[in-house]
Amino acid sequence: MNPFLERSRSYACPEVRQIKVLQMKWPRIILFFLLTVYSAVLMWIDVQWGQDQVRGFFSDITSGAEHPLPYRAFFGINTTLSVVMLSGIALLFAVCAQCSRQRDLGRRIRIFEYSQILFFLYLAADERLLIHEKLASMVGFEDAFFILGLGLVELVLLFAVGNVARQPWKVSGWLLPAGGFFGLMVFVDACLPEQMVGRLSVEDLSKTWAIFFLLNYAWQYAMKNTSFPTPKNSDAD
Repeated sequence: MNPFLERSRSYACPEVRQIKVLQMKWPRIILFFLLTVYSAVLMWIDVQWGQDQVRGFFSDITSGAEHPLPYRAFFGINTTLSVVMLSGIALLFAVCAQCSRQRDLGRRIRIFEYSQILFFLYLAADERLLIHEKLASMVGFEDAFFILGLGLVELVLLFAVGNVARQPWKVSGWLLPAGGFFGLMVFVDACLPEQMVGRLSVEDLSKTWAIFFLLNYAWQYAMKNTSFPTPKNSDAD
């Protein structure tokens, strides 16, 4: 019996009885639209005025005191957005892990869910504290390869521990665009000239989109594995 499908037929544990109400298509469509507009605006600034004018939006979360107020208001916005989404992914897996522990759904599932909590909490900290950049500088190699290594670790966790191949397509399908944008980010970071027009925006926005699709994966995973059973003829998302 597939544990992921089996869990989708079981009743939700108390912590998530209200979460089903939020499982709607329109919020996801609206977020997709807003992120598209956000990405287009930053790309336009990069192409029109260059990296120096757009770099602050992709920078660390700092005061940016030397910049005008309108610029400071959105300084580091992409970093903030990424940290929030990565933390949200970890939180969703924490809810799943709590349910797994209460319902004794198996050691392998719990290991996978706890590994995802730790993995995405690390990524959120890395995004804010530049951990991988500092480590790469210490050992003297391109930081893009460090990120590539993290991606390989996640692949191992997904396939060897998470049994992603047996997860419903509605859940695992979100990993395909996430992987595509992740690959684009690594390629741009490692292979394209640093001063190339649009390079900075493509690299950082690819990361943001990869995280967005991973958040959708985590959401669908939580919905499938913590929700009430639905009738076979249900139109629920």
